[in-house]
Amino acid sequence: MSKRVEFSINESIEELRKLRLKQKVLYKQRRLIWLEFLKETTNITREKSSQKSAISLRTQERWIQRYISGGIEGLLTDAPNLKKI
Repeated sequence: MSKRVEFSINESIEELRKLRLKQKVLYKQRRLIWLEFLKETTNITREKSSQKSAISLRTQERWIQRYISGGIEGLLTDAPNLKKI
């Protein structure tokens, strides 16, 4: 059985849309569109979510980890996601 997308998105859909409209950089807009999609969609597998969003499963996993560890700021940063040793 496939893994479900299970993490809490703190921002409302309206907040995500407003933030997306402010973005001038395409990669930030794509991440916010993906987050809006997940907020609107319930009970979806990670595979289906990545297919519908047209991003790879691995990229989606990275974005999920960025959001969980750093919130919306962590998701929108372009800094590499480095683990502390």
